[in-house]
Amino acid sequence: MTKSATDKLMNVLAKWVATNCRPINIVEDEGLTDVLQTASKDPSYKPPCRATLTAKISKMYSAEKKEKLDILVENSPNCIAITGDHWTSVGNHSYFGVTGHFIDDE
Repeated sequence: MTKSATDKLMNVLAKWVATNCRPINIVEDEGLTDVLQTASKDPSYKPPCRATLTAKISKMYSAEKKEKLDILVENSPNCIAITGDHWTSVGNHSYFGVTGHFIDDE
């Protein structure tokens, strides 16, 4: 299998795992390996390990987040209302959430 095809398969696999809330360790499933080998027509194909898949998903998330943020900044509204919320979990962990609200032309 070519490097290009392997990269494309990795991207599709990472997107599938991330968008469908599949567990990262699904790449260790023998059935999935069989499906990928059959689909790629390469019986020697091995799916990426969990660490590689996690790193790929993280990179994809960062790129998507930057793209969305750039669009937001480009079309930035004049006024933004910011709300904060602080809470403590049962396990005594403190959390602080910040939400921004705005109205755009659409």
